[in-house]
Amino acid sequence: MHIPPSTTSDASVPSSTTSDASVPPPRTSDASVPPLTTSDGQHIPVRDPLTISTVGRLRSARSGLKCVRRFESSMCRRRPQADATAARDDRWDRRRLLAGVGAGVSAALAGCTGVLGGGSPSYEEGDVDDSDGEPRSADELVAAEAVAEEESSEGVTPVDSLSLESHEFVLEDDFRGATIQGTVANDGDDRIQFVEVRARVYDADGDQLGRYLDSTGDLESGSSWAFEVVLLESPDEIDGYDVTALGTPS
Repeated sequence: MHIPPSTTSDASVPSSTTSDASVPPPRTSDASVPPLTTSDGQHIPVRDPLTISTVGRLRSARSGLKCVRRFESSMCRRRPQADATAARDDRWDRRRLLAGVGAGVSAALAGCTGVLGGGSPSYEEGDVDDSDGEPRSADELVAAEAVAEEESSEGVTPVDSLSLESHEFVLEDDFRGATIQGTVANDGDDRIQFVEVRARVYDADGDQLGRYLDSTGDLESGSSWAFEVVLLESPDEIDGYDVTALGTPS
């Protein structure tokens, strides 16, 4: 018996379609979102809506970060200006303080000058006859520097009762070398609390080479004191000197 082949007619069955009119096709670009680029300038396509939303949030965060950086930069510029202003104010306060202290010290010194008696000291000149000695050795110079005095006292002034009885240039043959020696007398009725002899030495052109001192304390009325001023210059450099005596009354 013959069986006819079966037919698979699809006339009653609608054919399936791969497209759906209700689903829009994916967008290949979004005009509201700027395209992304890599660090070397290559374009990065954005098609996924989720990616588009993420990119938008990233750009907002980046914009906020820029604002924060601009704010920090502004604060950094303002901080040095504030520090400079504070430093100027501090220097101004320090200057006003020093000015006030200086004025007080000047007034105090003026008062002391009135008590002790002012006036510039009067120097007596002396001759240098024997200046052919040899310069000091290194060890002798160290010893001479240890006994030579160069820093004067601030509280001494000319005193009428003090007198230079004698003075001369003496060249010693030991470490002392060139010296100025003499005596000072207290001709007054009161004790002199402190006595200082100052000697200045000069070269052949009249230029001052240095100033040296000798001092003692408690010179009683009617007594005298033998001084010795050690000079650090070489004898052949010294052509002349002058000397004075100052004191502090008791």
